[in-house]
Amino acid sequence: MSNTTIKRFTYDWLIRFAELLPSDRSKFKLRQLSPLFTNLVGKYNKFKLQPILYITEGTNVKELLQSPNGDIWIPTNLLLWNVTQPGAVSTLMASKVSLCRIKVISVRGCVLTPEELLYLVKHCPTCEVSLDGTLTEPAYFSTIHPYLLRTAHVCLNLVNLIYDFAVPKPISRASVRPDAPRFLALNGIDFNNAEVLLKIVMSLPKATWNIQFNGTGENARM
Repeated sequence: MSNTTIKRFTYDWLIRFAELLPSDRSKFKLRQLSPLFTNLVGKYNKFKLQPILYITEGTNVKELLQSPNGDIWIPTNLLLWNVTQPGAVSTLMASKVSLCRIKVISVRGCVLTPEELLYLVKHCPTCEVSLDGTLTEPAYFSTIHPYLLRTAHVCLNLVNLIYDFAVPKPISRASVRPDAPRFLALNGIDFNNAEVLLKIVMSLPKATWNIQFNGTGENARM
């Protein structure tokens, strides 16, 4: 291996190392080691950790996420409250936002498209997800069910979310993560449709210990 190859390999490794650094650039202790790290971190580390990404009615999401350095936002809490028109989540999908470290997703009083709903549940955190609002068109519970099985606290209250028969087969304790749903609250269920209720309950891991159903029909709360 020539000296040129060794130098190239070393520099490429340092670039990748800088790209993967997860914390705030202003707190990097590596800058004290060499001026080289100052240049590398400033040029190649584009991650911007945010404790909370808060979006409400009137928030210009594109402007909020603008960064002259082209940074990638990494929020730990996503709060989407009282957004009465769909599109806010779609803007997130098209922006430089990564939900790889998300812990809480809270949606309150918002209007979502089925595609936006699917995007959110695909990035469901292991701690808590609460989705309250209205879907622009009907969507089936079975399409989002598998993504909820790693979340400790799940609360769904979505108009136009249809609880259907196509819920997956029962899941054994061995096949789910230890942070599988401990608490599950589903609103809008038709209590006259016992088969759907039974399939949902049977599909849950044994670790689920608190289940609340609210809906219509006889015994509309269970």
